[in-house]
Amino acid sequence: MGSLTGAPSGIGREFAHQLADAGINVVLVARRLAMLQDLGAALTRGYGIDYRAVGVDLSEPGMLTLNTAAHLGLSHHFGERLARRGRGGIVLVSALGAIHGVPDMAHTAATKAYVASLGAGLHVELAKRGVHVTVLHPGPTRTPVMTELGLDPGKMPIPPMAPHDCVSEALRALERNRARCIPGRINRMSAALVPSALTRSMMARMLSRPASVNTAAQ
Repeated sequence: MGSLTGAPSGIGREFAHQLADAGINVVLVARRLAMLQDLGAALTRGYGIDYRAVGVDLSEPGMLTLNTAAHLGLSHHFGERLARRGRGGIVLVSALGAIHGVPDMAHTAATKAYVASLGAGLHVELAKRGVHVTVLHPGPTRTPVMTELGLDPGKMPIPPMAPHDCVSEALRALERNRARCIPGRINRMSAALVPSALTRSMMARMLSRPASVNTAAQ
């Protein structure tokens, strides 16, 4: 049984499809219960798996809770269960920006840095119990978030990845128990070779918006 948060769209939806394709039953968690039920029914029809849809807002009372307390609570709950079983895996989704910070989304990137640190520690702790933990650091990915941020894929310095490719790399990394996965060769090269100050400058130009919009997005 696999449990997924943020399943209705983007990377979360792709994780649901690829896990179902592997024959794994899923628990789908997000605010939009009707969308989860539609997705779960489609997964059952397409892959013959069972699902449970749980409608809950993990972000209450805010973004900081979603990316810190919610990740900690879920990792603790499922980590203990998997450790008792002696096998299984956890993928925590951080962001490429968590490595160097993102102007105009500083708070969001900082909360993703918490996810990265949490996963790095759990990777070592749970390995002794037979449980794999991988932190996914996706770069630009073709999801609805890009539209919400007003980003034009054709004008970005790094071409956005397809969610399918991003998730495929994450699941391969989890199978091999790699602590961190940066999907996409260009993203990995950028993270390794481009100075952080230059990356922040490029992100500032792409995300430059009125202050009221930036505050709302965070």
